[in-house]
Amino acid sequence: TGDPLSMPSATAISVVNGHIEELLSHLPGIRHGESESIHQGRVVMRRLREVLPLLSLSHPDEANEWRKRARKVRRRLGRVRELDVIRAQLEMLEERVPLIVTTIAHTRAALRTQQERRRRRLIKALEKVTGGHLCMVSGRDARLLARLRPYATARAARRVLRLRIGEHAQAVFAAVERSAGVYFPNRLHAVRVAVKKLRYSVEVAEAIALWRPPRLLQDLRAIQTRLGALHDEQVLLDALDELAADAPSHDTAALKAVVKDDLVRAYERYLARVERLQAICAACQRFASRPARAEQRGWTTSITVVAAQVGLTLLAKKIASDKSVRAWICREVLPQIG
Repeated sequence: TGDPLSMPSATAISVVNGHIEELLSHLPGIRHGESESIHQGRVVMRRLREVLPLLSLSHPDEANEWRKRARKVRRRLGRVRELDVIRAQLEMLEERVPLIVTTIAHTRAALRTQQERRRRRLIKALEKVTGGHLCMVSGRDARLLARLRPYATARAARRVLRLRIGEHAQAVFAAVERSAGVYFPNRLHAVRVAVKKLRYSVEVAEAIALWRPPRLLQDLRAIQTRLGALHDEQVLLDALDELAADAPSHDTAALKAVVKDDLVRAYERYLARVERLQAICAACQRFASRPARAEQRGWTTSITVVAAQVGLTLLAKKIASDKSVRAWICREVLPQIG
């Protein structure tokens, strides 16, 4: 349906608009404190962050505005999401370790207070973004852009996206190397953040039909899930001292022991997938190092057009300088077309 080389700018716009519309659809649930809506809103903001560099090629003002406003919302969503995850983990621990149910109850009561405070801050931040400041790129702008400069913008979008995928893959590889072997919470968190950025960049490439690696993307999501589980256990462990401050110390120690055991198991599951993650990074870097087929076709077309123009110019010069050629054209060619 149309030349893919002429579509990425409009497609980037439609992807951005789709993310904004999805965020708006989650607003009622976020205002009501629904955990799933908060989680999905956070995912939307991350995806939006990865497609904004493509939008900035054609609509820099809108992209820059959204980048600034989305940063605060994304952070607020992350802080609320962390507490929601802790609550869910405590509920599971309550079933698994009934002997320390009193300690868990103390912890959940302290957690509830923090949740309410962070949710209020989140809602205020969202209202600043959506209250009159929500500027979606119109379809008219998209059509105008496609008419004015389709090829240059399309090639630039592909180059930018390939560059980002290559950079994200390199960042993941470096983070994995730095965290290899021994468990370092901060280093594993760096791996998790880098993997998320790589995943969302590859999803953008899939959305604009630049690259469709289904198995790679599926495995990347699964690895991100394992890293997320590992991070959640660490966040809970770090929060227990504050949240369980009023609980008996021996019960708190027992609760920590259970969480530490879960953390070790989650780390082992992640280590089992490190080689696959490194292979994914290598595949992404290979993709980033070569131009897309559509872009190659675009360059071939451009070269053909230029060659034709050069050929016609040389022919015109030949006609102008050679009397016998001019006479032949007047005698044989002109009568056929006139």
